[in-house]
Amino acid sequence: MRAALVLALLLVLSLASTSSAAVIAFNRDDYTFTFSQSVSGLTLWTAPATYRVTGDDTTAPAAQGSTLRISCALEELESFQVVVAGTSAFTSLTVTMTNFTGLGAATWIDVGRAIFSPMSPWSHGTRQMADLTDRVASGGSVALSATMPTVLWITIYVPKAGSSPGVKTASLQLNAIGGNGAQITLPIELTVFNFALDRTPHFETFLMSQPSIEADTIEVRDAWKEVYLQHRMSSTNPSWPNGYNWQVAWNCSGESLLDVDNSTSREQCVWANGCTGLRYGLGKGSTWRGQTFGDWIDRGFPQLMAVTTDNGRPSSFCGVPCATSSTRWGDRSGNSGWMCSLEYERKWGKYMRALQDYFEAKGFFADAPHVKGYYYTQVGLCFCCN
Repeated sequence: MRAALVLALLLVLSLASTSSAAVIAFNRDDYTFTFSQSVSGLTLWTAPATYRVTGDDTTAPAAQGSTLRISCALEELESFQVVVAGTSAFTSLTVTMTNFTGLGAATWIDVGRAIFSPMSPWSHGTRQMADLTDRVASGGSVALSATMPTVLWITIYVPKAGSSPGVKTASLQLNAIGGNGAQITLPIELTVFNFALDRTPHFETFLMSQPSIEADTIEVRDAWKEVYLQHRMSSTNPSWPNGYNWQVAWNCSGESLLDVDNSTSREQCVWANGCTGLRYGLGKGSTWRGQTFGDWIDRGFPQLMAVTTDNGRPSSFCGVPCATSSTRWGDRSGNSGWMCSLEYERKWGKYMRALQDYFEAKGFFADAPHVKGYYYTQVGLCFCCN
Protein backbone atom coordinates (compact mmCIF):
# COMPACT_ATOMS: atom_id res chain seq x y z
CA MET A 1 0.00 0.00 0.00
CA ARG A 2 2.79 2.38 0.90
CA ALA A 3 4.60 1.60 -2.36
CA ALA A 4 1.41 2.36 -4.30
CA LEU A 5 1.07 5.78 -2.60
CA VAL A 6 4.70 6.63 -3.39
CA LEU A 7 4.21 5.59 -7.02
CA ALA A 8 1.07 7.73 -7.29
CA LEU A 9 2.92 10.70 -5.82
CA LEU A 10 5.78 10.28 -8.28
CA LEU A 11 3.25 10.13 -11.12
CA VAL A 12 1.61 13.37 -9.98
CA LEU A 13 4.98 15.10 -9.70
CA SER A 14 5.95 13.87 -13.14
CA LEU A 15 2.75 15.19 -14.70
CA ALA A 16 3.17 18.53 -12.93
CA SER A 17 6.69 18.93 -14.21
CA THR A 18 5.72 18.24 -17.83
CA SER A 19 2.60 20.42 -17.89
CA SER A 20 2.92 23.98 -19.11
CA ALA A 21 1.17 27.06 -17.77
CA ALA A 22 0.70 30.31 -19.63
CA VAL A 23 2.85 33.08 -18.20
CA ILE A 24 1.61 36.61 -18.62
CA ALA A 25 4.54 38.92 -19.07
CA PHE A 26 4.35 42.34 -17.45
CA ASN A 27 5.29 45.18 -19.75
CA ARG A 28 5.83 48.45 -17.91
CA ASP A 29 5.24 50.42 -21.11
CA ASP A 30 1.61 49.22 -21.17
CA TYR A 31 0.91 51.28 -18.05
CA THR A 32 3.46 54.12 -18.08
CA PHE A 33 3.61 56.00 -21.36
CA THR A 34 3.16 59.33 -23.13
CA PHE A 35 -0.08 59.66 -25.06
CA SER A 36 0.43 59.81 -28.81
CA GLN A 37 -2.44 62.33 -28.93
CA SER A 38 -0.16 64.94 -27.27
CA VAL A 39 0.36 68.12 -29.29
CA SER A 40 3.05 70.75 -29.32
CA GLY A 41 3.08 72.51 -25.94
CA LEU A 42 0.71 69.97 -24.36
CA THR A 43 2.35 66.67 -23.36
CA LEU A 44 0.07 64.11 -21.68
CA TRP A 45 1.24 60.94 -19.96
CA THR A 46 0.03 58.31 -17.53
CA ALA A 47 1.35 55.98 -14.86
CA PRO A 48 -0.35 53.41 -12.58
CA ALA A 49 -2.29 54.73 -9.61
CA THR A 50 0.42 53.28 -7.35
CA TYR A 51 2.91 55.79 -8.78
CA ARG A 52 2.95 58.99 -6.74
CA VAL A 53 3.65 61.97 -8.95
CA THR A 54 6.01 64.57 -7.50
CA GLY A 55 6.37 68.24 -8.29
CA ASP A 56 9.64 67.62 -10.08
CA ASP A 57 8.26 64.97 -12.44
CA THR A 58 9.03 67.07 -15.52
CA THR A 59 10.17 64.33 -17.91
CA ALA A 60 7.45 62.35 -19.70
CA PRO A 61 7.97 58.61 -20.31
CA ALA A 62 9.70 57.66 -23.56
CA ALA A 63 7.18 54.91 -24.36
CA GLN A 64 4.16 55.87 -26.48
CA GLY A 65 0.56 54.73 -26.20
CA SER A 66 -2.91 55.88 -27.18
CA THR A 67 -5.37 54.00 -24.92
CA LEU A 68 -5.39 53.89 -21.12
CA ARG A 69 -6.39 50.44 -19.84
CA ILE A 70 -7.56 49.59 -16.33
CA SER A 71 -9.31 46.59 -14.78
CA CYS A 72 -11.31 45.78 -11.67
CA ALA A 73 -13.83 43.39 -10.15
CA LEU A 74 -17.48 44.07 -9.48
CA GLU A 75 -17.94 46.06 -6.25
CA GLU A 76 -14.48 47.54 -6.61
CA LEU A 77 -13.06 51.00 -7.12
CA GLU A 78 -10.29 51.63 -9.60
CA SER A 79 -8.27 54.82 -10.04
CA PHE A 80 -6.07 56.09 -12.84
CA GLN A 81 -4.19 59.30 -13.51
CA VAL A 82 -3.46 61.48 -16.49
CA VAL A 83 -0.57 63.91 -16.10
CA VAL A 84 -0.15 67.14 -18.04
CA ALA A 85 3.47 68.23 -18.24
CA GLY A 86 4.26 71.81 -17.21
CA THR A 87 3.42 74.16 -20.07
CA SER A 88 3.29 77.86 -20.85
CA ALA A 89 1.57 77.34 -24.21
CA PHE A 90 -1.86 76.81 -22.60
CA THR A 91 -3.44 78.27 -19.48
CA SER A 92 -6.15 75.76 -18.59
CA LEU A 93 -8.09 72.63 -19.57
CA THR A 94 -11.78 71.84 -19.53
CA VAL A 95 -12.23 68.22 -18.50
CA THR A 96 -15.10 65.88 -19.41
CA MET A 97 -15.20 62.17 -18.57
CA THR A 98 -17.84 60.19 -20.47
CA ASN A 99 -19.70 57.26 -18.93
CA PHE A 100 -18.71 53.64 -19.46
CA THR A 101 -21.21 51.42 -21.24
CA GLY A 102 -22.65 48.28 -19.67
CA LEU A 103 -22.36 49.30 -16.01
CA GLY A 104 -25.06 49.51 -13.34
CA ALA A 105 -27.03 52.59 -12.38
CA ALA A 106 -25.07 52.95 -9.11
CA THR A 107 -21.80 53.47 -11.00
CA TRP A 108 -20.01 56.70 -10.19
CA ILE A 109 -16.96 58.43 -11.63
CA ASP A 110 -15.04 61.04 -9.66
CA VAL A 111 -12.65 63.42 -11.41
CA GLY A 112 -10.25 65.53 -9.40
CA ARG A 113 -7.11 67.57 -9.68
CA ALA A 114 -4.28 66.56 -7.37
CA ILE A 115 -2.95 69.16 -4.93
CA PHE A 116 0.75 69.08 -4.13
CA SER A 117 1.87 69.27 -0.53
CA PRO A 118 3.96 72.25 0.60
CA MET A 119 7.71 71.82 0.81
CA SER A 120 8.52 70.13 4.11
CA PRO A 121 10.43 67.17 5.57
CA TRP A 122 7.08 65.38 5.76
CA SER A 123 6.76 65.71 1.99
CA HIS A 124 10.18 64.22 1.34
CA GLY A 125 12.27 67.32 1.90
CA THR A 126 12.64 69.26 -1.32
CA ARG A 127 10.05 67.20 -3.21
CA GLN A 128 6.39 68.16 -3.34
CA MET A 129 4.02 65.18 -3.36
CA ALA A 130 0.50 64.85 -4.75
CA ASP A 131 -1.53 64.53 -1.53
CA LEU A 132 -5.14 65.67 -1.95
CA THR A 133 -7.58 66.21 -4.79
CA ASP A 134 -10.04 68.95 -5.63
CA ARG A 135 -13.13 67.62 -7.38
CA VAL A 136 -13.63 68.78 -10.96
CA ALA A 137 -17.20 68.84 -12.24
CA SER A 138 -17.92 67.49 -15.71
CA GLY A 139 -16.86 70.17 -18.15
CA GLY A 140 -15.04 72.02 -15.37
CA SER A 141 -11.85 73.96 -15.81
CA VAL A 142 -8.41 73.10 -14.44
CA ALA A 143 -5.58 75.67 -14.38
CA LEU A 144 -2.27 74.51 -15.83
CA SER A 145 1.16 75.18 -14.36
CA ALA A 146 4.11 76.33 -16.42
CA THR A 147 6.65 74.65 -14.13
CA MET A 148 4.94 71.69 -12.45
CA PRO A 149 2.85 68.77 -13.70
CA THR A 150 -0.93 68.92 -13.44
CA VAL A 151 -2.39 65.61 -12.29
CA LEU A 152 -5.94 64.54 -13.11
CA TRP A 153 -7.00 61.74 -10.75
CA ILE A 154 -10.05 59.72 -11.82
CA THR A 155 -11.80 57.02 -9.77
CA ILE A 156 -14.63 54.74 -10.90
CA TYR A 157 -16.88 52.56 -8.76
CA VAL A 158 -18.30 49.45 -10.46
CA PRO A 159 -21.38 48.04 -8.70
CA LYS A 160 -22.43 44.41 -9.00
CA ALA A 161 -26.07 45.23 -9.68
CA GLY A 162 -26.63 45.99 -13.35
CA SER A 163 -22.99 45.58 -14.40
CA SER A 164 -21.78 42.90 -16.77
CA PRO A 165 -18.22 41.57 -17.11
CA GLY A 166 -16.12 42.36 -20.13
CA VAL A 167 -14.41 45.35 -21.72
CA LYS A 168 -16.14 48.71 -21.30
CA THR A 169 -15.18 51.92 -23.06
CA ALA A 170 -15.29 55.62 -22.25
CA SER A 171 -13.16 58.65 -22.99
CA LEU A 172 -11.50 61.56 -21.25
CA GLN A 173 -12.07 64.70 -23.31
CA LEU A 174 -9.70 67.62 -22.81
CA ASN A 175 -10.08 71.08 -24.31
CA ALA A 176 -6.94 73.21 -23.93
CA ILE A 177 -7.49 76.94 -23.49
CA GLY A 178 -4.90 79.49 -24.60
CA GLY A 179 -2.62 79.77 -27.60
CA ASN A 180 -4.26 78.20 -30.63
CA GLY A 181 -6.31 75.86 -28.46
CA ALA A 182 -6.42 72.07 -28.74
CA GLN A 183 -9.00 69.33 -28.33
CA ILE A 184 -7.77 65.89 -27.29
CA THR A 185 -9.72 62.68 -26.68
CA LEU A 186 -8.11 59.88 -24.66
CA PRO A 187 -9.81 56.45 -24.97
CA ILE A 188 -10.25 54.55 -21.69
CA GLU A 189 -10.79 50.78 -21.61
CA LEU A 190 -12.09 49.14 -18.44
CA THR A 191 -12.00 45.36 -18.11
CA VAL A 192 -14.55 44.17 -15.55
CA PHE A 193 -13.78 40.73 -14.14
CA ASN A 194 -16.53 38.15 -13.74
CA PHE A 195 -16.53 38.09 -9.93
CA ALA A 196 -17.52 40.46 -7.15
CA LEU A 197 -15.66 41.51 -4.04
CA ASP A 198 -17.40 41.24 -0.68
CA ARG A 199 -19.09 44.56 -0.05
CA THR A 200 -18.61 44.22 3.72
CA PRO A 201 -15.10 45.16 4.88
CA HIS A 202 -13.60 42.64 7.29
CA PHE A 203 -10.04 43.89 7.49
CA GLU A 204 -9.78 46.32 10.38
CA THR A 205 -8.00 49.55 9.53
CA PHE A 206 -7.38 52.77 11.42
CA LEU A 207 -6.53 55.77 9.24
CA MET A 208 -5.81 59.09 10.91
CA SER A 209 -8.32 60.72 8.62
CA GLN A 210 -11.55 62.55 9.31
CA PRO A 211 -12.78 64.65 6.37
CA SER A 212 -14.02 68.16 6.99
CA ILE A 213 -17.68 68.74 6.22
CA GLU A 214 -19.03 72.06 4.99
CA ALA A 215 -22.70 71.02 4.91
CA ASP A 216 -23.24 69.34 8.28
CA THR A 217 -26.18 67.07 7.39
CA ILE A 218 -26.81 63.36 7.83
CA GLU A 219 -26.98 62.99 4.03
CA VAL A 220 -23.48 64.40 3.61
CA ARG A 221 -22.14 62.26 6.44
CA ASP A 222 -23.73 59.18 4.89
CA ALA A 223 -22.15 59.95 1.53
CA TRP A 224 -18.55 60.32 2.68
CA LYS A 225 -18.79 57.39 5.09
CA GLU A 226 -20.00 55.21 2.22
CA VAL A 227 -16.96 56.26 0.19
CA TYR A 228 -14.76 55.03 3.04
CA LEU A 229 -16.66 51.75 3.07
CA GLN A 230 -16.35 51.36 -0.69
CA HIS A 231 -12.59 51.74 -0.26
CA ARG A 232 -12.83 49.23 2.61
CA MET A 233 -11.15 51.67 4.97
CA SER A 234 -12.06 53.12 8.34
CA SER A 235 -11.56 56.73 9.38
CA THR A 236 -10.41 57.86 12.81
CA ASN A 237 -13.81 57.13 14.32
CA PRO A 238 -16.49 55.70 11.99
CA SER A 239 -19.28 56.36 14.52
CA TRP A 240 -18.50 60.09 14.62
CA PRO A 241 -20.20 62.46 15.46
CA ASN A 242 -21.55 60.14 18.14
CA GLY A 243 -19.35 58.56 20.74
CA TYR A 244 -19.98 56.60 23.89
CA ASN A 245 -19.60 59.25 26.57
CA TRP A 246 -20.39 57.94 30.05
CA GLN A 247 -21.71 61.35 31.14
CA VAL A 248 -24.77 61.04 28.92
CA ALA A 249 -24.99 57.25 28.68
CA TRP A 250 -24.70 55.96 32.25
CA ASN A 251 -27.09 55.98 35.19
CA CYS A 252 -24.74 56.00 38.16
CA SER A 253 -27.38 55.26 40.80
CA GLY A 254 -28.89 52.35 38.90
CA GLU A 255 -25.61 51.27 37.33
CA SER A 256 -27.26 50.86 33.95
CA LEU A 257 -27.17 52.39 30.49
CA LEU A 258 -29.64 55.14 29.77
CA ASP A 259 -32.17 55.30 26.96
CA VAL A 260 -33.70 58.51 25.71
CA ASP A 261 -36.59 59.86 23.69
CA ASN A 262 -35.89 59.85 19.95
CA SER A 263 -36.85 63.49 19.60
CA THR A 264 -34.43 64.74 22.25
CA SER A 265 -31.44 62.46 21.70
CA ARG A 266 -28.08 64.11 22.22
CA GLU A 267 -25.12 63.86 19.91
CA GLN A 268 -23.03 61.74 22.27
CA CYS A 269 -24.82 58.53 23.09
CA VAL A 270 -24.74 54.79 23.42
CA TRP A 271 -28.41 53.92 23.05
CA ALA A 272 -30.09 52.42 20.04
CA ASN A 273 -32.60 55.15 19.23
CA GLY A 274 -30.41 58.20 19.33
CA CYS A 275 -26.96 57.62 17.91
CA THR A 276 -25.08 57.09 14.69
CA GLY A 277 -23.02 54.31 16.28
CA LEU A 278 -25.63 51.75 15.20
CA ARG A 279 -26.01 53.48 11.86
CA TYR A 280 -22.34 53.32 10.92
CA GLY A 281 -21.58 50.15 12.83
CA LEU A 282 -24.42 47.99 11.52
CA GLY A 283 -26.14 50.06 8.85
CA LYS A 284 -29.26 50.39 11.01
CA GLY A 285 -31.69 53.28 11.23
CA SER A 286 -31.01 56.04 13.73
CA THR A 287 -32.14 59.33 15.14
CA TRP A 288 -29.92 62.36 14.87
CA ARG A 289 -30.71 65.89 16.03
CA GLY A 290 -34.32 64.94 16.60
CA GLN A 291 -34.85 63.49 13.10
CA THR A 292 -35.39 59.77 12.53
CA PHE A 293 -33.74 58.08 9.55
CA GLY A 294 -34.29 54.63 8.10
CA ASP A 295 -31.65 51.98 7.63
CA TRP A 296 -28.46 53.28 6.05
CA ILE A 297 -27.03 50.52 3.88
CA ASP A 298 -26.66 46.76 4.24
CA ARG A 299 -23.36 46.86 6.10
CA GLY A 300 -21.26 48.86 8.53
CA PHE A 301 -17.65 49.47 9.43
CA PRO A 302 -15.66 46.56 10.89
CA GLN A 303 -14.81 48.54 14.03
CA LEU A 304 -15.85 51.62 15.97
CA MET A 305 -14.18 53.71 18.63
CA ALA A 306 -15.84 52.95 21.92
CA VAL A 307 -14.44 53.75 25.37
CA THR A 308 -10.91 54.02 26.63
CA THR A 309 -9.67 52.97 30.05
CA ASP A 310 -6.44 54.90 29.64
CA ASN A 311 -5.55 58.14 31.39
CA GLY A 312 -8.39 59.88 29.56
CA ARG A 313 -10.80 58.52 32.16
CA PRO A 314 -12.49 61.06 34.44
CA SER A 315 -10.74 61.90 37.69
CA SER A 316 -14.00 61.10 39.44
CA PHE A 317 -16.58 58.56 38.23
CA CYS A 318 -20.08 58.40 39.71
CA GLY A 319 -18.90 60.38 42.72
CA VAL A 320 -15.89 58.16 43.41
CA PRO A 321 -12.48 59.81 42.98
CA CYS A 322 -9.78 57.92 41.15
CA ALA A 323 -7.40 58.22 44.12
CA THR A 324 -4.43 57.44 41.87
CA SER A 325 -2.03 54.95 43.35
CA SER A 326 1.54 54.24 42.35
CA THR A 327 0.45 51.32 40.19
CA ARG A 328 0.60 51.96 36.50
CA TRP A 329 -0.82 49.71 33.76
CA GLY A 330 -0.07 49.35 30.09
CA ASP A 331 -1.43 47.32 27.21
CA ARG A 332 0.16 45.71 24.19
CA SER A 333 -0.71 48.71 22.01
CA GLY A 334 1.43 51.08 24.04
CA ASN A 335 -1.45 52.78 25.89
CA SER A 336 -0.99 53.37 29.59
CA GLY A 337 -2.71 54.85 32.60
CA TRP A 338 -3.04 54.68 36.36
CA MET A 339 -4.93 52.09 38.35
CA CYS A 340 -7.53 53.85 40.49
CA SER A 341 -9.09 52.84 43.78
CA LEU A 342 -10.89 49.51 44.01
CA GLU A 343 -14.31 51.17 44.29
CA TYR A 344 -13.60 53.37 41.27
CA GLU A 345 -12.47 50.36 39.24
CA ARG A 346 -15.54 48.39 40.36
CA LYS A 347 -17.91 51.10 39.16
CA TRP A 348 -15.99 51.65 35.94
CA GLY A 349 -15.94 47.90 35.32
CA LYS A 350 -19.74 47.82 35.65
CA TYR A 351 -19.99 50.47 32.93
CA MET A 352 -17.57 48.64 30.66
CA ARG A 353 -19.43 45.34 31.11
CA ALA A 354 -22.75 47.04 30.38
CA LEU A 355 -21.26 48.40 27.15
CA GLN A 356 -20.10 44.97 26.14
CA ASP A 357 -23.54 43.49 26.84
CA TYR A 358 -25.12 46.32 24.86
CA PHE A 359 -22.90 45.68 21.84
CA GLU A 360 -23.68 41.96 21.97
CA ALA A 361 -27.44 42.55 22.32
CA LYS A 362 -27.47 44.88 19.31
CA GLY A 363 -25.66 42.39 17.11
CA PHE A 364 -22.26 44.05 16.87
CA PHE A 365 -20.54 40.72 17.49
CA ALA A 366 -22.91 38.63 15.38
CA ASP A 367 -20.93 38.31 12.14
CA ALA A 368 -18.36 35.80 13.41
CA PRO A 369 -15.74 34.82 12.45
CA HIS A 370 -15.41 38.42 11.33
CA VAL A 371 -16.33 39.90 14.69
CA LYS A 372 -16.39 43.65 14.76
CA GLY A 373 -13.63 45.22 16.81
CA TYR A 374 -14.13 48.01 19.29
CA TYR A 375 -10.54 48.88 19.73
CA TYR A 376 -10.88 51.55 22.38
CA THR A 377 -12.74 49.24 24.75
CA GLN A 378 -9.94 47.98 26.96
CA VAL A 379 -11.12 45.88 29.87
CA GLY A 380 -8.19 43.54 30.38
CA LEU A 381 -5.10 42.09 28.74
CA CYS A 382 -2.93 44.62 30.51
CA PHE A 383 0.21 44.32 32.49
CA CYS A 384 0.96 46.36 35.59
CA CYS A 385 4.12 47.64 36.98
CA ASN A 386 5.18 49.73 39.98
